[in-house]
Amino acid sequence: MLRRCGRLLLLMTACSAAPVAGQAAPRRLVIAIGQTVTNVVPTLSRSAAAREISDLVFLRLGRYGGTSFGDRAAVPELAKGWTRRDSVTLAFDLDPRARWHDGTPVTSRDVVFSFNRARDPKQAVSVASLLVDIAAVEAEGDNRVVIRFDRPYGEQLYDATYHVQILPAHLVASIPPDSLVSSAFSRAPVGSGPYRWDKLEPTEYLQLRSVPGFFLGAPAIEQMVWRFTTSQESRLNLLLTGGADVQEDIIPPTANLSRLPERPSLRVAHLPSMGVNYLLFNQRAPADTSRPHPILADMDVRRALTIGLDRATMAKAVFGRYASPASSPAPPAAWFGALAPQPVAFDPTQAARLLASRGWKDSDGDGVLDRNGIPLALTLLVPSSSVSRMQVALVVQEQWRQLGVKAEVVPLEIAQYLARRKPGDFDVAIESFTADPSPWSLLDRWGCGAEANYGRYCSRTADSLLRAAHLARRDPAPPIRAWLRTVAEDFPAAFLFAPDKVYAMPSGYGNVTWQVESPWQMVWTWTLAGAGR
Repeated sequence: MLRRCGRLLLLMTACSAAPVAGQAAPRRLVIAIGQTVTNVVPTLSRSAAAREISDLVFLRLGRYGGTSFGDRAAVPELAKGWTRRDSVTLAFDLDPRARWHDGTPVTSRDVVFSFNRARDPKQAVSVASLLVDIAAVEAEGDNRVVIRFDRPYGEQLYDATYHVQILPAHLVASIPPDSLVSSAFSRAPVGSGPYRWDKLEPTEYLQLRSVPGFFLGAPAIEQMVWRFTTSQESRLNLLLTGGADVQEDIIPPTANLSRLPERPSLRVAHLPSMGVNYLLFNQRAPADTSRPHPILADMDVRRALTIGLDRATMAKAVFGRYASPASSPAPPAAWFGALAPQPVAFDPTQAARLLASRGWKDSDGDGVLDRNGIPLALTLLVPSSSVSRMQVALVVQEQWRQLGVKAEVVPLEIAQYLARRKPGDFDVAIESFTADPSPWSLLDRWGCGAEANYGRYCSRTADSLLRAAHLARRDPAPPIRAWLRTVAEDFPAAFLFAPDKVYAMPSGYGNVTWQVESPWQMVWTWTLAGAGR
């Protein structure tokens, strides 16, 4: 039977110490982050930061329950409960206390509208592909929604609760789909969560304020502020001088940890992340994706490039003890992460043999392997704003140089990076992807023809195994394990490591819990020293 990992909620007792005597308990939490967020409307932004903020503004029928499989995949949120009518039907009863931030009750009309929008590939392509097994979403009165599925399978409740954040139909239904991103609603969204939209300064900060009458309980923290700066040093300075209360991703570099005593109230909190860092190999020619890549289409070359990297040493150099090895797209923190195969061993000798067996030799003595007059030279795209990925790029460049592979590191601003990655205008790209808590969600990155499959990897065998895992009615472990093994053995990427999420934050907060799939989602339940909830 599949090992159940539970909710992976971590109680950070180190963060619940009393504040310094004489200081008022803080009611505003300022978080310094390295991304700029301008839109938190569900499906309109793919960035991890935007999704995490969105979870405080827009609720789902149910919140993730620690597994994507079975009838314990969710706990109540907008729905106060649900019943299973038969093997293909779930009925959800909405909590009558739920309100939109403009005071309008949340009704079944909102749920039906939101699901219809999410199931439309023209409006939400990445979400629609994950909802293909939902046959119908119908209202039974104002406070009950019935979701019917095409077939029995184990991830029904997860599909009905996780993928779709509910939108207010009375405000959004009249907006043409192609105008939503530029609409007044997008600029000042109205949700049903514990925090409401307050203010945005596009290059500086985004601010939410609490909903005092939030139906699940009034938040003790009254304001949530995210300050934007791509500079790691600037974020650290904000933290140490009191301009921010929390710094996300305090490392790398690990030397930052030694500076925390400059602000004595700070503590370190860390939790396993749902992210995996990897080198994505483009299997199609950058100039013409209809043709195979002249170097990376060869699986033996991709394998050699992977086993020629000392990934364990790399992870320790960049993240210290706050990273674990990865062998596949499955993050170790996911409930299915334990099903991944062991990482392939670092073996530069075997890597050299593999390259030689494929005809790559240094025929002119310049230190770079070549074949038929073509050097084994690759461009390595990296977002210049990411300290960790820039560090990794330089280590990869040096380790590949020792194999006779020339890697040109190409740092790009994030907009340029994305503009080249999407059409496949690269050889290798350093990626950091945060997965959803279901293996089925990985289809978006690794499925044949999927929207975000930027490396153009395609294995019909792998796709069928992932589908079998999604549709499993009892134990999904065998097809998940087989899918992870198939992907790992195809080497569509050099999977490097899964870094922890490491935060620096002050004392003074109690009941501090983190959910690995959305760290700030339960911040409304935190308590403050000297102030009850």
